[in-house]
Amino acid sequence: MELKSLVGALSADRLTGYRRTGRSESAEHILQRYLWNIQLCEALYPVLNLLEVTLRNTLHSALWQHTGHEDWYATFPFDQREAQSIQDAVNLLKRNRKPVAPGAVVAEMSFGFWCSLFDVRYEYGQRLWPWLAGKTLPHAPRHERQRKTLSRRLNRLRLLRNRVFHYELIWHWHDLTVQHAEAVEFLTWLNVDMATVLASVDRFSAIHSAGEQGAPLLSISQTIA
Repeated sequence: MELKSLVGALSADRLTGYRRTGRSESAEHILQRYLWNIQLCEALYPVLNLLEVTLRNTLHSALWQHTGHEDWYATFPFDQREAQSIQDAVNLLKRNRKPVAPGAVVAEMSFGFWCSLFDVRYEYGQRLWPWLAGKTLPHAPRHERQRKTLSRRLNRLRLLRNRVFHYELIWHWHDLTVQHAEAVEFLTWLNVDMATVLASVDRFSAIHSAGEQGAPLLSISQTIA
């Protein structure tokens, strides 16, 4: 296994982010850290997946119940940004010749769209808040149901989700265990049963506690200059 081949596949610029500052490290250990980052992202996938899917379907059900229409997105007074996101989802379904059904539209919306419903803009006139908290987060402590608190937590998880799903660095974040715990807690607030499902597949704590030494150590023929 040759270093030149691996660096060419991953790029030297990308691997720079996996060096520890101020240290002279072998290529093997830098690549081991790269693989550990992959393992961490893999281990976070279950909670991020279940959180996103559960959140959007819970919000879908709440808005359906609130408006009396399964296609609530067609009539609810969203701001321009969210209205455009809905239209983009509808247009994409049409371009792909798929039915523009409520379930399909809901599934097409980005995590950012659902997080935006926790924005202060939707507190004005009580369009969504405070009534949405009781409909979607029945298991959250009352002091945690404030829109501002929920928005801050969700957007923090959105940043983690985007880094994981776009293959970016997370190994250097010192609070990953806290962010994982917050994701699990938010899922529990949404749906206790789904949090139980998560527990059956969640390996994050084991992967994180093993550290980069728990990732494969490659044997390569050169070192990074």
